[in-house]
Amino acid sequence: MASSTNALTVRYTIHAPIQEVFAAWITPQLLQRWGPERAVVDAKVGGQFRFETRAEDNPKELHVVTGEYKQLEPAHLLVQTWVYEGPMAPGTKVETLVTVNFAEVAPRIVELLVTEEGPSLADEESRETAHEAWMEALKMLEIVCSAKG
Repeated sequence: MASSTNALTVRYTIHAPIQEVFAAWITPQLLQRWGPERAVVDAKVGGQFRFETRAEDNPKELHVVTGEYKQLEPAHLLVQTWVYEGPMAPGTKVETLVTVNFAEVAPRIVELLVTEEGPSLADEESRETAHEAWMEALKMLEIVCSAKG
């Protein structure tokens, strides 16, 4: 894991066609197989998204992430704001910027470079927690994409 003062970068390789890997980031039905329980997506520059996931230890708690797509270059680049809206940060909206670079390093082998940056990642513990969350999510993404390919 590479990190700067308030950013982290995760590199992950998936064996699947690059178009399918990209589609899994912007298609609600696919997102819901590897990420949030519920995804509402308007995948265009300026479009909004909302992800909802119930807490495992307390189903009444709803983890919500909202944001806006800043850049979308199919099968190459996705840049979005990422606003966490509790319950781990009640009463606050914590925004980061998530950049995902997609690179086909060989046929049906995609390298993802995920960078998340923002003030909520200013300490090592926060970066480590975010890194673990990304790794867990990307492993699920790999399962979804590998099953399709």
